[in-house]
Amino acid sequence: MVRWARRSFIATEKRPHDASSWSELKTSPKKPKTEAPESRKYEKNVNENVMSAAQFRLQNAGSSKKSAAVLEKDMMVDFMKRNHKREKRRKKRIDNREKDTICFKCREKGHDMASCPKMEATEEGAGICFKCGSTEHSLKQCRVKGDMLAYAKCFICKETGHLSKQCPDNPRGLYPNGGCCRECGSVEHYKKDCPDLQQQQGKYNFVLTLPL
Repeated sequence: MVRWARRSFIATEKRPHDASSWSELKTSPKKPKTEAPESRKYEKNVNENVMSAAQFRLQNAGSSKKSAAVLEKDMMVDFMKRNHKREKRRKKRIDNREKDTICFKCREKGHDMASCPKMEATEEGAGICFKCGSTEHSLKQCRVKGDMLAYAKCFICKETGHLSKQCPDNPRGLYPNGGCCRECGSVEHYKKDCPDLQQQQGKYNFVLTLPL
């Protein structure tokens, strides 16, 4: 192994050093390992399993069976309280989501179109897929290609083939609670789908037509 010293003032002149032996390289001092900062140690302790910590507390409870039993009971009570609070928060989120649900039929909150009391049992388009007519899935889960909604019934003009948001007689369009596209003022699309905004961002839709 040949090592080179720093260059002198003459750019083409180099001064070679003697090669280092393997014994010298093996005995070279190693860099000391740096310890992890206190913040990382704290995060590691916080992210440890709760049940493992509980088992550790039980093992270090001492030889007294009474103290171990009391500690185990306290931990079970604490676990049940935390589980109850978690379940209470989950039910609260579900209730809030149901309260904010707006029915497409009567525009009232608290229920969807399938459970609307004003929806007739024999009314077309209720509880089925608007695209293929299946009762096993909704429009979001349908895998049929195309945009035709043959089984949809509009609540504005009472005709089939389109939804209320696509109806030309609907003055609110996609905004049942009022509003419009903030870019061009249209109610037929959202701002993210606005053609003016896409042209400004350079997103053009090209259609390639081949001669027959």
